[in-house]
Amino acid sequence: MDIVYINKMQINKRKNSLTDDMKIKLIDIKNRNEAPFYKISINLLIDSLEEANIIFSQLTEQEQTMFKSFPISKYLKK
Repeated sequence: MDIVYINKMQINKRKNSLTDDMKIKLIDIKNRNEAPFYKISINLLIDSLEEANIIFSQLTEQEQTMFKSFPISKYLKK
């Protein structure tokens, strides 16, 4: 499952950095999914902060609040 891989990569990013192969797999997942939470999360993991923030800004206020409750939101620019 994609979400499992995304979560593993989040753990990996906190401990180390992501390899190019890891980033390539994340980009593949991002390109196959329309879900904004996936796209934001992956962009944050691969340091595409501008794209992550643009997608985040398009969420409803309720969705933004929900996303901010996830640990990965620590990578969002405030």
